[in-house]
Amino acid sequence: MMGLFGKKKDPKEQVREMQRKMRAEMRSLDRQVYAIQREEQKVTKEIKEAAKKGDREVCVVLAKSLLQSRKVIHDSCPLL
Repeated sequence: MMGLFGKKKDPKEQVREMQRKMRAEMRSLDRQVYAIQREEQKVTKEIKEAAKKGDREVCVVLAKSLLQSRKVIHDSCPLL
């Protein structure tokens, strides 16, 4: 059956295309989560260094950013 703008795709092709888009989006989300986790590791290391120096203000600021990044990961991917 011809649509207004050309031939419609068959349902199997539509399913394949949607699955491909979903896999691509999942990979994108995974990359973002891994990047945030790498940043978490860096911030954790900086917190430990600041704690050794006795710099409480820096520790508090870094801890807040660490909690914020964990919240972003939890909100975007609740299964992790």
